[in-house]
Amino acid sequence: MQGFRSIAAYIGVVLFVGLSSARAGDEAWYATEMLMPGDVVHAENVQLRSLTRPIYGALSADKNPVGLEVKHHVVAGHPLTVHDVGPICLVHANETVQVHWRVGNLSMVLSGRALEPGAAGQEIRVLNPSTSRTISGIVVGPDTLEIQPNQ
Repeated sequence: MQGFRSIAAYIGVVLFVGLSSARAGDEAWYATEMLMPGDVVHAENVQLRSLTRPIYGALSADKNPVGLEVKHHVVAGHPLTVHDVGPICLVHANETVQVHWRVGNLSMVLSGRALEPGAAGQEIRVLNPSTSRTISGIVVGPDTLEIQPNQ
């Protein structure tokens, strides 16, 4: 099940991303102001304009970026690419997270340190500080992961 969730999250990102080259004249999303990593895109931050040249991965008109998180610095007046925005991170690297594990009526919660960022549904690695071992879990909420019983 663990591998399936990772593949499903990856496929979801690829389906949203649609890695293709936009041609000159196609409509794409442009930043109306400087966007910094961690910002959430609002309607006033972007506008649709025609591309003046082909841009690989340009975010086409049918992929509205409003509500997504900015992953890379974007200068005002530049087109957004699929690598510039993505799902909102609920877990950030090097932050303390709660890891929940449940099997039937038995449950356990432990604190760990996230080794990588993650959005809802993504599998990430966490360091268990008491054992110095790395475990993997699925992001289910802000600073919260869940370990499936079959892991």
